[in-house]
Amino acid sequence: MAGLVKADAENWGSGLSKQSCQSYYMLLSPDFQIMNIYNEKSLKENCNDWTLNRILPHIKPKKYSIIYKDFNAHHSWWNLDISNSIRTNELVQWLNQHQFELLNEPDISIFYRQNIRNILIIDLAFVAKVLN
Repeated sequence: MAGLVKADAENWGSGLSKQSCQSYYMLLSPDFQIMNIYNEKSLKENCNDWTLNRILPHIKPKKYSIIYKDFNAHHSWWNLDISNSIRTNELVQWLNQHQFELLNEPDISIFYRQNIRNILIIDLAFVAKVLN
């Protein structure tokens, strides 16, 4: 049996605020988990905190896990043109710690907006190594 859950402090521990969870959903079963996370900046005034920074420390992935969505993060792992990573320290460390692999083809963007000069690769999918 599986269920779709919108994350909240009750599901993920007292370290999560209501806003931390507004962009995070997951499908879970006893051994399988799909996480849909939109990484957005905090709505708090004078706060440069992003969704991933707030929730990753509270997420314990299942053995068979997939995490995907718009990460708003830039790293050479998925875009070789990136020399200065943006919003990726916690994400890459967490993905490596929990042995995730990138599902996307590196350097291929599925995001398009008129008037953008550089390729943006922000829509990403990662999978636990045991599934790949």
